[in-house]
Amino acid sequence: MMRPDKMDRLGEKQIRHIVQHSDPDISQLKLVMGESGGAYDSGHPNLSNRFADSFWYLKAMSLLAQNHHVMFCRQTLLGGFYELINHATLEPNPSFWAALLFARKMGRQVWHTEVQRVNAVNDSHHQRHHDDNGGLRRRQVPTTTNSTTTADHSEQQQLDQRVYAHCHLHPNPQLTILILNYSPNATAILQQLDGMLPSDLIPRDEYIVTSEGDDLESSTVLVNGREPTLSLPPKTVGEARQQILVPPHSYSFVQFSPQSTISKRKCGGF
Repeated sequence: MMRPDKMDRLGEKQIRHIVQHSDPDISQLKLVMGESGGAYDSGHPNLSNRFADSFWYLKAMSLLAQNHHVMFCRQTLLGGFYELINHATLEPNPSFWAALLFARKMGRQVWHTEVQRVNAVNDSHHQRHHDDNGGLRRRQVPTTTNSTTTADHSEQQQLDQRVYAHCHLHPNPQLTILILNYSPNATAILQQLDGMLPSDLIPRDEYIVTSEGDDLESSTVLVNGREPTLSLPPKTVGEARQQILVPPHSYSFVQFSPQSTISKRKCGGF
């Protein structure tokens, strides 16, 4: 679950098989992931019901959205060790919050994304790792609800981040990006977004999701440092000098206001 390179290969192989072997006579039908839970045989205790599961879950939903799937059915809501709701306590498991944020924030217009630079500050040694390329740039203008993605990573550090971008069109067009930081010790810093200035990326709402005690096996998550509620209040950023930061072993949804330049340019034209 925490090996993004392995998940890339496995996910892309499975998706390629599905898309290539689709019957052309039914190509107009919508693809649905009918059942998936991250681990077979009712899941795995202390793994598929813990914070680490969210990384697999979010990546799977993102990859399938990019490849013509319009629905993802999680196995299960209640029951087994991959349940979204703990059947004993009726409290949400960590992936419940991942599902809720994805459903609310990631729209149905899916962008091609290309990671050209993700700077990272090592939390232990305060070292920066970067290359000389751009930032996060769009690969190609989306033409349908779903499309494929290409990510280029020129340094080992960049192998620890994945970025996905969707547009919500209603009620007002706005862009949301999902950043998965698999690194155990480095905070990811998004330096650029399609070459835009920091002032183009505000105002925005951030939902930074971490585990209690920075423990991947934790059953408790924090959203912007607090235990979440169904209202999921965001951290609103209105100053251009504030960078987009994603701590080690965490993920973040960043939703740009419909009034922001980036939402107008990327989502306003559909």
